[in-house]
Amino acid sequence: LKKYFDQGAEFDENFYLRYLKNFSKKIIHSGLPNIKLIPAFLNLKEIELHNLTQIIEGIRYGLPAEKIKKQLIG
Repeated sequence: LKKYFDQGAEFDENFYLRYLKNFSKKIIHSGLPNIKLIPAFLNLKEIELHNLTQIIEGIRYGLPAEKIKKQLIG
């Protein structure tokens, strides 16, 4: 984590969403039934909506597919 907060590190505006996605997937795939599953599932759905929005906006503004893929989470 430290490398993302160093002054010389390249800034990734979607770092939080990428971290949240990985963390939520770990919770869901842990197999343990607990209350954490609900927010983890909702976090993954929020990331899906983010990806759909990025795709729609990319098509709307005529961005190349490679640039749209870079903006997607996961």
